[in-house]
This record gives sequence, structure tokens and C-alpha cells, in this order.
Amino acid sequence: MNNTVSWSWDFGGLGTSNLQNPSFAFFLSDTIEVMYTITTADNCQDSITRKIWVQLPEDQNLAGSIVICPGDSAPLNPGGNPDLVYLWSPPDGLSDPTSPNPIATPSQSTLYTVIISVQDFNTCFITREVDVTVPPELNLATSGDVDTCDPQTTLSATTDAPATITWVNVPGGPVTGNEVTVPVTGVAIYTVIAEDAFGCSEQAQITVQGGPVDFELNADTILVCTDEPFDVTITNLDPNDALIYQWAPNPAIVSGGNTCCPVIANVPGQTVLYVTIRNQFGCEAQDSVFLAIVDEDIQLDFDYEIVDCDGLIVQFTNLSQNGYDFVWTFGDPNNPSAVSYEDNPVFTYSDISTYNVTLNILYDVACVLPVTKPVELLEPILDADFRYLYNDCGEDFVTIEFHDLSFNFLNNTTNWDWTFSSGETSTLQNPTITVTESQDLIATLVITTALNCTDTVSYTIPVELTTITLADTIILCHGDTTFLNPGGNPDYEYNWTPGTGLSDPTADNPLVFATETTTYNVVVTNFTGDTCQVSRAITVIVPTLINLDAEGGMAIACNEPIT
Repeated sequence: MNNTVSWSWDFGGLGTSNLQNPSFAFFLSDTIEVMYTITTADNCQDSITRKIWVQLPEDQNLAGSIVICPGDSAPLNPGGNPDLVYLWSPPDGLSDPTSPNPIATPSQSTLYTVIISVQDFNTCFITREVDVTVPPELNLATSGDVDTCDPQTTLSATTDAPATITWVNVPGGPVTGNEVTVPVTGVAIYTVIAEDAFGCSEQAQITVQGGPVDFELNADTILVCTDEPFDVTITNLDPNDALIYQWAPNPAIVSGGNTCCPVIANVPGQTVLYVTIRNQFGCEAQDSVFLAIVDEDIQLDFDYEIVDCDGLIVQFTNLSQNGYDFVWTFGDPNNPSAVSYEDNPVFTYSDISTYNVTLNILYDVACVLPVTKPVELLEPILDADFRYLYNDCGEDFVTIEFHDLSFNFLNNTTNWDWTFSSGETSTLQNPTITVTESQDLIATLVITTALNCTDTVSYTIPVELTTITLADTIILCHGDTTFLNPGGNPDYEYNWTPGTGLSDPTADNPLVFATETTTYNVVVTNFTGDTCQVSRAITVIVPTLINLDAEGGMAIACNEPIT
């Protein structure tokens, strides 16, 4: 009849339409119940209801962009619908360009396009894009494995593209940066990770092995007496190391020269023990032990003597037994730090005084008792002096004896050197010379000690030969008087014997009135220089008295001719 006048579409609550052939947009895939009603001009109606499956070609889980790190793979559409038809392009780097979720392994950034359609409904399709970004390769590079004997080392890493570098298993880590300093002990493996802004990362491992020999020597100095036990021991402080010990050859090592604990002879003396320690990585360390063993029977003693002219230089003589490495302190407050390590030192003091000198050894051990003695320095006296006396003399000579009266507080005079202005010399301690002319004799004595100290003294000695003008004989008439020694010297002392017939037996020129022939002896003493005595004699002849009997009363006078 073809008289349909209205059309009514009901899309199950999604909408209605009065068009004969409507179009309706569906936004979700679903099963829709559609009721279709037609009405004729006669108001006749007919309805039909059908269920329609609406399959949209949209993939709601498809990402617009993803990042795939270089060398990695990733699914392009993890939520892909296997009921839809997919066609991906370009196909490069895809596991299956028709897969709802192909695995992409691109070598570079790629924009993938996918056409999604409904099965058997080729006219219903959509086109979507997935932008795959492949960042530049990081090319992580490290400084490489390390084999070192240093206690620490610095590791480094670089990349060709900007990235954050993280060291993940270092002490105190993780640590960020291109470099990191790590301790070296045994074998350790460190991991470094480089990550760019896209989250792409590369990692590498660095093996560090070696490290210094870490040990402890029980002592660097051992000071003992022979009656005291001791040991030398090395302790390995690094459990990662297997150590090898090598002690340098030394007579003090009895055994165990390749062990941590050698056996040392307990013999007096001092030595240095040297050891080389090596670990399994070839790293070495050296150390040493100073060892001083002192004889338990050591006895310290010393003596001294002054060895200079001013009395300040002292020679010390070590009288110790069973000792070595001596230390002297001299007790001079003006030089308090003065010390000597010689066996027999010489020390110069600052002044005359008494000083406490101590002899010890370098090592503070129980068996040593230092010895302290006072050293008395006296004002040095070296005084040259002498006396002289006439040994013999005459009218034409004087023999003079010289006697050394010098004082030497050290009593070590070795030389006496005499010089005389008369030209004579002598090296005797007590010389004798003869002078034959009157003069002022200058005598000089120089004394020299064993220390080559000298002192000099000079004296001027007036030497005057004794001049006597006494006649051998004179004639004296009976009853007359005369001078006995007209040339007498009043500076001399005279002693005439006998004194009979003399005006004064001590006068230099006494009057004589002898009554008979007499020989007078005189001792003349000259006190110039020293006492010089000369003996002489003079005979006074007194003729026999003449009794003349003459006529005419003639007068007769003595000493005149008689006619």
C-alpha cells in the first residue's frame, strides 16, 4: 500500500530519530537494542526490535608517544584488541606490522602510523600514530679496572650524551658524579650507572684490587737488658691479604727470618732489624725495629783531667765496663744543653767551679745506674820563678847557681829554657853559669808543661866582681903606723885577723901599728848581687929595732940612708 507516513527509531536510551533512514553516532563499542516502528496513513503500526553489536575500531590504550632506549625493545600497543585489524607502517624495526601489539626495536627515532579497522567492516577504520623516541646512545666509558698498591684510587666514567652518573655500591654511596674515590683493599667490584633524561641507562663494572700492606709492628724500638724477655711481632691488619715476610739478614736473627715473628738472640749490642712485607698483589712495605740489648752487668765509671792552660778544658776518660752508646752531661749551668755521645769526650767549661758530671747510656733500661761525679776546676797556677846564689867567686869571676822555684798546680812541667844576657843558655832545671865581667845580668826562665802551657820570668842580677888592691907585704918601722889597705872599698865588708895591731879589724882600711912582723888575713865580703867572699893576706914586716951608738949626737931617721 506504500502509505507509511512515520518512522520511529529508538536506540535503547542513546537517542531516537523520526527519519526514515537515520544516521547515529556511537562512541562506545556495545550491544544496542534498537526498536524500529512504522505508522501508515491508516494509523496502522508495526515494530521490530533487534540487537546490534557496535564494534568501534578505536584502541583506547594506544599511547601517542613512547621512548625506547637504544638497543632495547618495547610493545607499541600493550592493550591492543585482537578483534580489530591493525596495519603498522613503516614496518622497520617491528616484530609484526599487523600485530595489535608489535614489538618495536627501532635503531632511531621513528613515527609509526597504524590503521585500525573492524573485522569485515573495511569501511570503518581509524588512523593513529605512535611517536617512538630513541635517545642517543650513552656509550658509557670507565677508567677501567685498577690494580694498585695505593690505599685508595679514583674511578671515573664518561658518556657521549648528557646523563647522570651514579656509583651505586661504593662506601657511603650511592654517589653521583663522574668520579669517585674508593679504598683499595683486596678485591672489590664497583658498579656505575649512567641514566639520561629519558630514563635510558647503561651500566658498567670496575674491578679494583690490591691495596697497601696494612700491618702493625709491635714496637719500633726495643730497649731491654739481657735478663729481660722480648719479642718482635708483625700483625696483619687486613684480612684480605696473605702476607709474605722477609727479614734482612742480620746476625741477631737466630731463626724465623721469613715469618712474622723472628727469634732474636739476647746478646748485648744494638742493631736495626729491617723487614720487607709483601701481599698477594705484589704490594710491598718496609719497616724496621731498633733493638738495643744492654748487658745486665753494665758498670759505669769515669775519670777526668784538666788539659788546657786556663783550667777550663777537661778530658774525660771512660772507665765503664760492658757498656756502649754513652751519654755525657756536663752540669754547666751556662751551657745546660751540652751533651756528648763520645766514649771519651773533651769539654770546655765556662768558668772555674765545681760541676756535677753524669755518665749514662742512651737507653733507659732497668739494669743501668748512671754515675755522677763532681769535677772540681781550680784557678790554674803556672808561675815561673827562680832564685840564684853565688856558688863561687873570685876577683875575676863569679859562679852563679840558679834554682827553679816555679809552681805548677798540675805538676806537669816538661821543659826549662834559660837564657842569659851574657849569651849563655841552658835547658837544665837548675843550671850553673860563670860570669867573668861585672854587669847587670838578665836571666830569663821559660817553663813549658805537658799541655804546652808556658810562663816566663826574668830577673836582672847585678854582678860586680870583687876588686881587691891589697899589697902582699908592707914594711912598718917599729913604732910607726900606716894604713893597711889604702884601696879598700867601703861597700865591702872586711874581717881582718888577727885584730892585734889594727885600729879596727872590720874597717876597709884600718891603721896598723904592729910591733912585730905579722901576717894579716882578711875576708872581703861583697854583697852586690849575692854574697861573695874573697880571702887575702898581707904581711906587715916590722924590722928589728936598731940600737945605734954614735958620737956627736947624730939623729938617725928611719927609711933614710945612713951615711
